[in-house]
Amino acid sequence: MNRNDGSRSVAEYFEHLAACLNRVSTDTIERYVDVLVDAGLSRRRVFVFGNGGSAHLAQHHAQDLVKAVAVPAGGGIRASALVDNVGLTTAIANDLDYADVFALPLRTLAERGDVAVAISCSGTSPNVVAAHQWAVEAGLVTVSFTGAGGGVIGPRSTCWVEAPSTAYGAIEDLHHAMLHASAFEANRRIGALASVGSDVPQAGSHGV
Repeated sequence: MNRNDGSRSVAEYFEHLAACLNRVSTDTIERYVDVLVDAGLSRRRVFVFGNGGSAHLAQHHAQDLVKAVAVPAGGGIRASALVDNVGLTTAIANDLDYADVFALPLRTLAERGDVAVAISCSGTSPNVVAAHQWAVEAGLVTVSFTGAGGGVIGPRSTCWVEAPSTAYGAIEDLHHAMLHASAFEANRRIGALASVGSDVPQAGSHGV
């Protein structure tokens, strides 16, 4: 896995990104939307987590699911990012082990049937792998957003969305687009269901 795109010029960076976008599997994104729609309608919780840039993507995606997707019961999808509580994260890292920073809150908060969404360029980060493994064993629906190959977590997930690149910058860009597309499509589908059956409040404008 190439940890940076520093060897590429600006033009080459965007050429690589455009080529990767053309290779993205929309089928796997649609399968993730299926998961989101089911979670929204059944009021299951969605827990999103990752490190570094992926931590920010986790926060942004959880924000979108809560604010930009409207569900029949009112409000949005019950999503949260496991990186939001800095005090808890640092306490676990300091007092226990950094590998437990996602697994421990997931074990505490999640129930069977909830959704665990792991975002990891490599798919091998120990804390992400630990949380993902617990989620599999506990009967959660597991979703992984990874780079090419999927690392440890991709092939073991209920739904695996793969960014077709080994460059971290491009993978994060692709993940951001994939996550946006997922949230917007989930809102569109739920809205379409509402037009046939029960009223669903329309989502507010997307926050950026």
